[in-house]
Order: sequence, then C-alpha cells, then structure tokens
Amino acid sequence: LFSPHLPGGIQPSRNEVVKALGAGTKAASGGDIPVPYGWDDFDTNSEVFYERMRQRFADDRIPEGCAVFPFPKPGGLRTMTWLDPYDEVHLRVLVGRCSASIESARDPGSVFNCQLAQCGPGWTMKYFGAANQERKSAAKHHLDDWNVEGLGVFDVRSYYPSITMEPMRAVMFDVGAPAGAVQVLTRIIDRLPSVGGSGGIPIGPESSALLGNVFLTPLDDALRPHGPFVRWTDDIWVFPRSDDAWDDIKGIVERTLDRLGLQLNDKVKFLRKGIDDPWHEIEHIAMDYAIDPSEGRIPPDVSYEMLLSST
Repeated sequence: LFSPHLPGGIQPSRNEVVKALGAGTKAASGGDIPVPYGWDDFDTNSEVFYERMRQRFADDRIPEGCAVFPFPKPGGLRTMTWLDPYDEVHLRVLVGRCSASIESARDPGSVFNCQLAQCGPGWTMKYFGAANQERKSAAKHHLDDWNVEGLGVFDVRSYYPSITMEPMRAVMFDVGAPAGAVQVLTRIIDRLPSVGGSGGIPIGPESSALLGNVFLTPLDDALRPHGPFVRWTDDIWVFPRSDDAWDDIKGIVERTLDRLGLQLNDKVKFLRKGIDDPWHEIEHIAMDYAIDPSEGRIPPDVSYEMLLSST
C-alpha cells in the first residue's frame, strides 16, 4: 500500500495522527451527519489510537471497513458513507499532505467552497455559509455587467460516485501534490468497495470535499479564457455574452468533463436577462446539504436508529 520511496508515501507519524484527530473532532461536531463513534474519545486517547493504527498497518488491514446508507437531500436521497475511524483519520493525514497544493490550485476569485483556513495534518476549512455568500456576491457582480446576456448553470451527474482514481491521480500530480501521498490515498479509495463502500469517492468524510473540489481544476483552467465563472464543487455558473458564447462554453464543459470520465446532468440551463430571472437562481440556490444548521445536525424526520438500521 505505502510508497516510502516517494514524497508523502510513508505511514502517518504520531504528530500527524494527533493533529488529524484534533481537526477531525472539530469537524465532526458540526458535520452534516451523526458520527457513530466518539471523536472526542479518540482525541483524548490519541496515543492508544495511534498504536492501534500502527498495528493495522502491520496487519495490512487498510482499509478496514465502511458502511453506506441513504440520507435525505433536496429532492431525494444520497448514498452517504461512514468510514472506519482509523481509515478516516488516515485519509485526513494523506489529504493534509496534499492540502497546500490543493489550496494553491483553487482559484479564489471563482471557486468558493473548500477554502482552507489551515493546511497540513490539522487542516481545517472555513465555514461554508460565509463562502456561499461570497459565491453569491461574485455571481451577482458578474451578472450585473451590461455585456452579460444571462446565467448559464451546469451540474455534474452523480459527481462523487463517478470519480475514478486514474484521472484523480493525474489531476493531483498536475497541481503538485506529493506523489507518494497521492498514490496511497487513491489506492485506499480504490479498495473501499471491497470492504462495503460504494464506487468513486465516499460522500460524507470531510476529506472527500477537498478531493471533489480539486478534481475539477482542469475545468477551471478550460473556462478561464472564456469569461468569468463561479464554481461550488460541481455546481458551475457561467456568464455568457451571447447565445453563441453559451453554446461555445457548453461545448467546452462537455469535452472537459468527458476527459475526466464525467457527464452533465439534466439541470443544464441558460437563464437570459429580460426573459428569465437569473438573479433569483443565484439568491435562492439550494445548498445540497441535508442539515439546516439552525435546526440542528439531524433532520427532525430522521432518527439515529433509522440511520443505523439502514446500513
């Protein structure tokens, strides 16, 4: 599994595990889904956790296991994943080794989610609510340009489950992530279906958000010469200056996604000024999260027992 001859390809150090546990504990306290294991307990007993992790490496129990379950989202259900806690911390460490490269690749004027507040093994992300407001403000600014004809909306079909590791490795290498960390990380994700997971990158672990965000960096590079755009993971807004420009941009998006093994879903649309209401689309965009922070972490019609029984 490991690639000790490559940068970042060694086993996690004690310091990395301790910092990843601390950051993971903080993230779990405000995450989308309830966590069936005790991050606080692991964080308090980090030395025991680290020694058990080392034993798993010695026994080649990587990954150990995971469970998938349905979880509400606007308009339906998504398949979420609970990782074994040792595997999740291991992923956090590996993503932490890549985090500086991932953040450097993010276009701060166009890509607004997964803004890292801190890189390294204890990496943390800025609060998504503030980032979403930045996204809306940027989009409104572009749309207010008199030369802009309207708002183009793109969304990728079954995004996380469609991501495969060969193009993921290529993208991560291109942004300068340590080769060893990328190799180990993608090998682990490739093994998840053999221990109860689904295909693609798992939906749920915070590490997946950074991976899902950086994977579309080639699309950012392809769109940049063709005018402003705003991206939130796989939700993409563009601001064409004509119908012809919209057709050109749509073709660029389709070809770039095809090279990454992805497809657009049926939510693609062009909202024209004076005919449609593109400002309404921006202002009332549905955050694709099951949890409204003002209502607590679990929707009122979803019980802990229901989630556990669905695994």
